Amino acid sequence: MNGQKNYAIGVDLGGTNTVFGIVDAQGNIVAQNSIKTQAYSTAEEFVEAGMACLQPLMDQVGGIDSIAGMGIGAPNANYYSGAIETAPNIAWAHDTVVPLAKMFSEKLSTLNSQLSTLNPLPRPYDQRCQRRCNG
Repeated sequence: MNGQKNYAIGVDLGGTNTVFGIVDAQGNIVAQNSIKTQAYSTAEEFVEAGMACLQPLMDQVGGIDSIAGMGIGAPNANYYSGAIETAPNIAWAHDTVVPLAKMFSEKLSTLNSQLSTLNPLPRPYDQRCQRRCNG
């Protein structure tokens, strides 16, 4: 690999399924997989399963060293804290605050201390997302 961080992880956490994807700087999905959101009784189990789902996707694009960051969309997500706050449709998060961004950040940091899950992604990723979301 050229040492550049050419990819970002996107997570779409829903009440039934959670989809993990890896996109390039142009916003093209290059790898994806999913798990059942409700199959886990705790957030810790969910994050472990998410990491197991993500590892082969990261391997497809050159490993963790190719990843610039991670974005997570989730019900009742707090943009500022990176937490899910009492999401009624998720069994492991319906009556508590789950620091999901921090949990994934800690797991991913064991793979690469340079990865930033809590900071904004570089501009090419952000601009492409805005174009797709805003038409």
